[in-house]
Amino acid sequence: VCEEVARTERKLMDWLRRAGGGTNRRPLLKRDIEDAQRNTLSAHEAARWIGVSYTTYKKYAKLYGLHEQHLNPGGKGIPKPHVEGKRFPLSDILEGKHPSYNVHKLKERLIKTAYLDEQCSQCGFDERRILDYKKPLMLVFKDGNSTNHKLDNMYLLCFNCAFLTVGNLNNINPYKIKRLSEVKDETALKGDDTVMGLSDDELNEVIAEAREELNVDSEGDKTKTS
Repeated sequence: VCEEVARTERKLMDWLRRAGGGTNRRPLLKRDIEDAQRNTLSAHEAARWIGVSYTTYKKYAKLYGLHEQHLNPGGKGIPKPHVEGKRFPLSDILEGKHPSYNVHKLKERLIKTAYLDEQCSQCGFDERRILDYKKPLMLVFKDGNSTNHKLDNMYLLCFNCAFLTVGNLNNINPYKIKRLSEVKDETALKGDDTVMGLSDDELNEVIAEAREELNVDSEGDKTKTS
């Protein structure tokens, strides 16, 4: 019996070597790949989850037709460690210790560390430019204060949404949204149906959201103008 077991083990080891798995590695099953993908956000992470090289993972993932669906070249959603030894640690910036920190650099760091998803928070746009793989996104401050770096005060907008809701890509400031109300009234007098590509209902919704953010209601506007 022992000799039969030994022969069986030798045959199994030979088969594993021919399969490319080595003497201590069994072939990856489809459920291994699927389980790794459910628990990770990229192909390289999946390989580390299983405990194999990326080359081995890729071979079996392609074999089961599961490779392409888990590719994540931009590393979306994967937190990346940042070096706290930098002159301006991100944790300090978010605590308000460096209010004059460059907005563009801040946006890039928030994306790289996955504090903000690299997509428009309003329409979900997340396409990249072919030439340099960049996305047309802008960092916007809810209170209009670009020195207020609290995480809940910042979000990303694509250029299109920024233009439609703010109207000035060079100076993002939600207070300018109030001007849409005035523009709407002026346009209505001319008999036009839309403002900046927005329908009447869409424009009313934008104005309502702006007033809510600014804590300014319609009666407050009337009081200021009277």
